[in-house]
Amino acid sequence: WGLSLLAHECLLQLLAKLIPSDRGWGRKRIVDYFKDGLADEWGDPNPEGFLERLCEVEILRLGAEIQCSVCGRYNWYELDKLGYSLSCHYCLSDFKPPLDSPNKGIEWTYRPHGLFAIGDFAQGAYSVLLTLCALGGGHDAGISPLFSYEAKADEQKFEADLTALYQSSAWNSPEILSVHAECKSYNAFELKDVQRMARLSAIFPGSVLVFSTLRKDLNPGEIKLISTLVRKEWRKRLRRQAYSPIIVLTGIELYSLRGLPYCWKEKGGKYDQFTKSHFNRHDLRALADATQQIYLGIESFRDFSRTPKKTGKPRLARKQNGDSLLRESGS
Repeated sequence: WGLSLLAHECLLQLLAKLIPSDRGWGRKRIVDYFKDGLADEWGDPNPEGFLERLCEVEILRLGAEIQCSVCGRYNWYELDKLGYSLSCHYCLSDFKPPLDSPNKGIEWTYRPHGLFAIGDFAQGAYSVLLTLCALGGGHDAGISPLFSYEAKADEQKFEADLTALYQSSAWNSPEILSVHAECKSYNAFELKDVQRMARLSAIFPGSVLVFSTLRKDLNPGEIKLISTLVRKEWRKRLRRQAYSPIIVLTGIELYSLRGLPYCWKEKGGKYDQFTKSHFNRHDLRALADATQQIYLGIESFRDFSRTPKKTGKPRLARKQNGDSLLRESGS
C-alpha cells in the first residue's frame, strides 16, 4: 500500500471536503462515496476494505459528534477524548453527553487525522509524493529525493518542490540523472514557475525537468509557456549542448496504480501510439518526448529537427515567440 493509498483522487477530494468542516462523515456516507469513486479507478471496488485501511494507517480517525447543551454547537471528539464530562470547543462550557439516549444524541463519524488534516491538499505535499511515486515506477528505479528546499549557487538562489537523483536500474543503466520537479495540486503553472525551472536547467545542465499536476490536462496558457521552454531546450540539443528533457505529468499518471505506460491503456486518441509501442517507462528522455506530444500537442524532437523552416533557415536558428519571457531567468 504505502503511497499508493494517496493515488486515489476520490480520497484526496474527500479529505478536501472534510478539512474545512467541523463535522465528520458517517460510515455509510463514506462507503457510498468510495463506492462511486473507486469504481472509476478499480472497476471492482471494495469501499469497506478501503475505509478499514485508511483507519489502520490513521489517515482517518473515528470520533463522536455531540451537541453542546449550552450553546447548541456540535463538537467532534476522538475516542480517547470522550468522558462523562466534556468541554465545548466553542463556548468552553463543560457539559454532560446524552447518557440516557446515546443512539439519538451521539453520531459516530470520521475525520482526517494529523498531517492529513492540513488543507490545500497538504499544502501541495500530495502532488510531490505522487510525482515521486510515478517516477519511481513501482520501486524499479533508484531515487534519492530532496523535498521543497531553497539553495544558492554562485550567490544565485534557487528552489524546487522536488529534486532527486535518478537511476533506472543498477544492472543496465549506470547513468545517474538529476531531476527537478515543479508540482501543482489543482492550480495552474505560471510564468514564474517556468522561469524557475529554466534557471535550474542553467544551474544543472542536462538535468531533467518535470511539470507535474493533479489535473488531467493543461490550459492553453500553460501549454504555451511550457512549449516555449521545451523548444528552447531542443535548440540546445541541436547545437550539441547539454539540454534538459522536459516531462509533463498529470492526474492520469499520478492517480494511477498501474503506473506508466499502463495508465494510458484504453485511453484512446493521443495515448494510443505510446501504449502500442515498446515504451520504456524508465527512459526519462523517451518519457519527456511522449508526454510533450500528449499534453502539449507538439511534434516530437525527431520531427522538429528534420522539418526545415519555410524560409529555408536551419532549425537551430529558429526563435519561438515567448523566449524573451524566459531570458530574465538567467538561462
